[in-house]
Amino acid sequence: MRIEYIREFRELAKKLNFQETSRLLHITQPALSNHIKSLENELGVMLLDRSKGALPQLTKDGKVFLNGSSVLLAQYDSLIEECRRSAAASKRKLQISLPFLIEEAAKFLVNEAKVFASLHADVEVIVSSGSFKQNTFDGVKSGSIDCCIISSSEDNYEAEEIEIIPLHTEEAVLWLDVNNPLAFLEKVSAKDLEGYYIVLAANEKSQFARKWINGFLEVAHAPTKVDYYAESFDDFILNGFALQDIAIFPLSYMSYPTFQIRSDRMIRSFNPPLYSNVCVMFRKEDSNEAAVAFKKQIILTKELLADTKAI
Repeated sequence: MRIEYIREFRELAKKLNFQETSRLLHITQPALSNHIKSLENELGVMLLDRSKGALPQLTKDGKVFLNGSSVLLAQYDSLIEECRRSAAASKRKLQISLPFLIEEAAKFLVNEAKVFASLHADVEVIVSSGSFKQNTFDGVKSGSIDCCIISSSEDNYEAEEIEIIPLHTEEAVLWLDVNNPLAFLEKVSAKDLEGYYIVLAANEKSQFARKWINGFLEVAHAPTKVDYYAESFDDFILNGFALQDIAIFPLSYMSYPTFQIRSDRMIRSFNPPLYSNVCVMFRKEDSNEAAVAFKKQIILTKELLADTKAI
């Protein structure tokens, strides 16, 4: 029994007019008539009295079927909705967090996500923008995020349950007050930072940032500190620094508009240069097959890009 024929019968039962009902349903009148006859043949009863010269009328059996069909259709629609919800729940997902400020890496990740989505129709690819307060490192470890971009060194995370894939290196610079003694040096070494505190952006990523900075500053013994708990990155830039405070940022961050407001501060390069690796972060062991497949795609893309540059 075809569900659409039952729906057509219910519409016909409202108007009791084949011509008007067929126009409403956007089918021909003979087609509607044949559909009703098909229902009657399957049920073995007459649903309509088609006396010549009169509008069709519901028979006793037609009224019984009309009343029962409302329950049948409600159950059918409920079953369809339940199946769709079940399919949506079982559909695999890939959660990607875009980096905060690292534009080149963000573009790379977005392009790779588009390619992955086109190849894996059964996976829901969810791309969200990172923020100053978002702890993407813990997000990947806990499983709420499948991958993200970080600026770090692979050696810093050997003991963690994560895997990082380097994309490219980026120079880091010192950001300091124009009257700071270090500002009068042409370039700064790690040893020059002895006696200073490196100010960190105070949010959940502080411990994460310490790993990156401390890897370079071990020889300088320059500790990190958090004196100001900022509400946003702009708040951190504008209000998070006293005259003697210094910070280390990737050079690309300096294009962020709020840095331009701080004319009282400047940047200095390091000698030898300080570089950070911009990497994609995944979990080492992952039960999410979509995340595993996306990791393989990232690795393959990297290899293809490397081969292209080598030609």
